[in-house]
Amino acid sequence: MRCAPIYPAPWLASAIVAALGTWVLFAAQPGLNWLVWTVAGVAALVWSERTSRGHPDRTGLAVAANHRPTRLALLLLAMALAGGAAVTTNMFIDLLIPINVGWLVATVTLLNDGVPTASLGPSGLLLAPVHAGFRALGACAEQFAAAAGLVRAERSVPILRGGALAVPVVAVFFLLLSAADPTLASWRDAAWQALRALAFLPRTVFFVVLALGGLGVNAIAVRQGSAQSVDSRSAVARRGRLTSVERLIVLGAVVALFALFLGLQVSYLFGNPGAQAGSGVTYAAAVHRGFGELTVAATLCAWLVLALDTYSRRIGSAAHHEGEMHESQVKATALVLVGEAGLLLVSAYYRVAAYEAAYGYTLERLYVQVYTVAVGVGLLLLAREIWSGIEVGRLIRRLSIVGALCVVGLAYWNHEAWIARQNIERYRHTGSIDLDYLVSGLGDDALPEVLQSWPQLAGKAAGEARDGQILSPLANPARRRYGSHWYEWNLRRAAADAAVQTARAIRVP
Repeated sequence: MRCAPIYPAPWLASAIVAALGTWVLFAAQPGLNWLVWTVAGVAALVWSERTSRGHPDRTGLAVAANHRPTRLALLLLAMALAGGAAVTTNMFIDLLIPINVGWLVATVTLLNDGVPTASLGPSGLLLAPVHAGFRALGACAEQFAAAAGLVRAERSVPILRGGALAVPVVAVFFLLLSAADPTLASWRDAAWQALRALAFLPRTVFFVVLALGGLGVNAIAVRQGSAQSVDSRSAVARRGRLTSVERLIVLGAVVALFALFLGLQVSYLFGNPGAQAGSGVTYAAAVHRGFGELTVAATLCAWLVLALDTYSRRIGSAAHHEGEMHESQVKATALVLVGEAGLLLVSAYYRVAAYEAAYGYTLERLYVQVYTVAVGVGLLLLAREIWSGIEVGRLIRRLSIVGALCVVGLAYWNHEAWIARQNIERYRHTGSIDLDYLVSGLGDDALPEVLQSWPQLAGKAAGEARDGQILSPLANPARRRYGSHWYEWNLRRAAADAAVQTARAIRVP
C-alpha cells in the first residue's frame, strides 16, 4: 500500500492556528477572540485547500470542487456565528455558538473528504462531528507516519543530530546570559516557576489538541476527497413496505382528526379557558399546557409525513396510472396536514404572546417563540419537499441551516435589552413588574437598558434602600467577569461597563 505523502501546508497552518488559539482562547472569556481564531482557522483551511490544486495526489479534487459553493457558505456562516461572541454576553448563546461552529466545520471536513451531500441525511448530519473527528484523526495519523518515514531517511539524520546538540547548548548559554539581563532573568524565573507548578501542562495539552485537530482537518483539505463519491440512494434500493393507498389512509385519518379538533376547540386554542368560570384551569396552566400540546402535535405531523415517505413502496409499471393518481392524492393530503400543523403553531405562538402580555417577558418565553417560528419555517420547507418530491437528507440539511441562522440572529440581536424594554413599557401601563427578574434574570446585554430606565422604576424600588439593594449586584464587576485582554473584548460587556460607571457617578456621593 502506497504511503500517504506529507503535506507541509497543514503542518504549518495547524501550528500557527493552534498557537493563536492557545493565546486568545485558553482561560479567556468569550469575545473578539472567537472571531479572530475562527477567521484564522478558516483562512488556514482555505490556504490548505489551495495548495491541493498543484499537488500530485488529487484523487477527489473534481468531487470536492462540486462542493465549493456549499463549503464557502458554511464557512461564512461559521465566521458569522463566531462574531456573535463579540456581541452578546448571553451564556446560552455563548454555548450554542461553538457547538454550531464545530458542526459547520465538521460538515465542511466531510465534504472535503469526498462525502456526497446526499449522504448527509438525518443520522449523517447529526453524527457529522463524530465522523469528521475520526477522519481527521486518520489523516493526522497518516501525516505522522509520513513524517516518521521522512525522519528515518538518511538525509534527515544530520538535521536531527544537530537539533539534539543545539538544545542543551542553547540552554546553557541562556542560563549564563540570564544572570546579566533582567528580561532573560524574568523569563528564566517564569519558566522555573511554571515547571515547578506544572502550570504549563493544561495550556500545552490545549495547544496539542488544537494542533492535532487542525492538522487532520487541513490535511483532508489538501487530500481533497480520497473517498469514493457514491450516491447512497442509488447504491441501496428503497425497500419500503407501505403503498400509496396505505399512506393515503393514514394521512387522511389524521387530517380528519385535526379538522375535527380545530373545529371543536377554537375557544380552547385561541381563547382563554382559564378565564371561564368553573373551568378548573388557571391561565398559566392553560397557556403552558396548550403550547406543549400544539407544538408536539405539529412536530409529530412533520415526522409522520417523513416516515410515511421513507417507508413507502412505489407502484410498478402494471399499475402506473393508478399509482400516479394515488401519489397525487397522498401529496395533496400531506399538504393539507402540513397546513393544519401550521395553524397549530400559530395558535401556540398566540398563547405565548398572550401569556407575555399578562405576566411579562422572559428569555424562556422568547426562546419558545423563536422555536415556534423555526418550526413554522420547517413546515414551509416540508411543504416544498412534498410538492417537488421528498428528500429527507436535503430537508434535514436545510433545517440545520435554519437552526444555525436562528443562533446568529439571537447573538447579534440584543434580545435581552428588548425584553427589558418590553417589561418596562408594560410597567408604565400596568404598574406591575418583576424587578428581581429584571436585575438577576437578565444578563449584561440588558444592563444599560435597565440602568437607563431605573429612575422610572423609583416608586417600585421603594426608596434608597431598595435602590441600593438592586444596584449593588449590577455594579459588581465579579458578576460580569470582564476579561483584561484585548481579545476578550465584547461589545455589550463594554456597553454594560460604561453604563455601570455612569450609574455609580450618579448614585454614589
